[in-house]
Amino acid sequence: MSAWKKLASAPAAGGGLNVEEVFSTYLYKGNGQNNRTITTGIDIDTEGGLVWIKNRSEAFDQELVDSERGDKQVLRTNRNGAEYNDNNAAVLTSTGFTISGGPGVNKSGNDHVSWSFRKAPKFFDVVTYTGNGTAGRTVSHNLGSVPGMIWVKRTDISSDWICYHRESDGTAPEDKYFDLNNSRTATDDTYWNDTPPTATQFSLNGHAQVNGNGGSYVAYIFAHNDGDGGFGPKGDLDAIKCGSYIGNGSTNGPTINLGFEPQFIFLQRMTGTSYGLNFMFDSMRGLTALGATTDRVLYPGENSQEGNYEAFAVLPDGLKLTSSQSAVNASGDRYIYMAIRRGPTAVPESATDVFDVSYDSGSGGPTYVSGFVTDMAIDTFVNGGQDRRVGTRLMPGKILRAQEPGSESAASFFQFDYMDGWNDNTNNSLWISWMWRRAPSFFDVVTYTGNGSAGHTVSHNLGVEPEMIWVKDRTGYNDWAVYHSGVDATSPEDYYLFLNENDIRVDSVNYWNDTAPTSSSFTVGNGSRVNTNNNNYVAYLFASLNGISKLGSYTGNGSTQTIDCGFSSGARFVLIKRTDVTGSWCLFDSERGIVAGSDPVIYLQLTNAQVTTIDWIDPDNSGFTIDTSQANINANGGSYIFYAIA
Repeated sequence: MSAWKKLASAPAAGGGLNVEEVFSTYLYKGNGQNNRTITTGIDIDTEGGLVWIKNRSEAFDQELVDSERGDKQVLRTNRNGAEYNDNNAAVLTSTGFTISGGPGVNKSGNDHVSWSFRKAPKFFDVVTYTGNGTAGRTVSHNLGSVPGMIWVKRTDISSDWICYHRESDGTAPEDKYFDLNNSRTATDDTYWNDTPPTATQFSLNGHAQVNGNGGSYVAYIFAHNDGDGGFGPKGDLDAIKCGSYIGNGSTNGPTINLGFEPQFIFLQRMTGTSYGLNFMFDSMRGLTALGATTDRVLYPGENSQEGNYEAFAVLPDGLKLTSSQSAVNASGDRYIYMAIRRGPTAVPESATDVFDVSYDSGSGGPTYVSGFVTDMAIDTFVNGGQDRRVGTRLMPGKILRAQEPGSESAASFFQFDYMDGWNDNTNNSLWISWMWRRAPSFFDVVTYTGNGSAGHTVSHNLGVEPEMIWVKDRTGYNDWAVYHSGVDATSPEDYYLFLNENDIRVDSVNYWNDTAPTSSSFTVGNGSRVNTNNNNYVAYLFASLNGISKLGSYTGNGSTQTIDCGFSSGARFVLIKRTDVTGSWCLFDSERGIVAGSDPVIYLQLTNAQVTTIDWIDPDNSGFTIDTSQANINANGGSYIFYAIA
């Protein structure tokens, strides 16, 4: 078990469950084999919950198995049929589930997705009950809070999915229902006995769909957190929200403030037409910051294969509607959603869970293997002549180039819908990639739109003050602006560097507004490189984490010195920049070699081939040793900043 998993399974005193303990989106390629094990890290077998599987590549039914009805007992949100036993379907385990070779869950060569919801207070519950046909019947649950959404399905005979949502109606949602399999909008009926649910039960009338005498039923119950979620290491985070918005019919649509960045969205139209599609988006398949038809969608009420759809742009604290299509943003219509916070919320304890370096694997799925969910990557050809390409899960199919000021451009193979790496296109074994996972206290990625006004604040989810920030204008031709806490001893926020240049530090209020970043936001001035009105930007935020990463500074001594990063087995990645005079961004890594002999160096701001004939740094268990007087690295009296990862 990794240190990450150990931390996730044992919340600190006073803390709560981490999001990654109770929810997972897991992607896998079908192989058609029986008894295949899928390890999601979610314990449904012991704790209880729901596993939902969909074949992404072809039109197969949605397949749902839960702990209360038992292994291989399948329901389908796109049909009204009774439950049935399927020997290919999920068998729940303490680490995920097993499946066999059925085409809906494991067709060879097809892409599949599973969503796992673990039973947990203030998150999700599953209950089964037998109907009694009597209006006013109550069903107990263990959610421990008032449900935000409830889905009820009769399991012994054919019957529609009858659903409640706390904001399906502006005044009396308990008087309304919608259904999944027909994508029906909010309709007035007495299914909920016109009685709001409580923190311990929900009410029903005697209708056959929800409470027929002798009928068998299952209810999936989703929480709504509103500042009281109790998740994360400190127990102060919301994990799930059920809300609504009113469409405006514009591509400049409503902003949904969740208080967190979502990783999963369920969405359905409630007014305006008797039928409106329901949608499911997630960050693993593609829930992006692009505001374009790159988000990958599945429809719970249909068996159709995955498609592309424009709906939202992801924000650090919510979503913004970017589509005028009536299915998601008709003027004056009400839409309901359920959103789940992006994880992980646990602070990592092992560098190998959040950073890796890999050469091209020779396989396009993924090209670069990291062993973890990869959120940002840089790749290049070590023999030179190629860009230092930068991509991120928030902007799949797009690249920026670290060595130049150009805007983002298309690169269809820059894809991140893998559990263990990224990229769909093989080059050759001399291409290399550096890969990061977003995690509290380690690394974050955010996007924002400039407003042209000095003092513009940008939210982030790093959870600590970032010690280095890279900002790039995605829209215009502008340099990469860099903040680093080691660039000045007293006021680093007064200075900037360019990632794509070897320039010295420069004092200017136009970049960081002479304002130090905080644990929840950073501030930009009115400079075009960080804040042109209506231009789109991306920011990469880095922090020191004990034993995992270190950002700092040192003064050159023209000889040999050891940079103690607090590591125990040395640095696998080192980036060094001189700041008092011009100097290259010098990148070293253990994959190419941080050894007692020659250490290949790549200059991040150039497209040159790596230099393999120098011996500038050596390994040291605490970090790394500088073994040169070379001006880029260790000139006597020179000022340097660095970023190292264990």
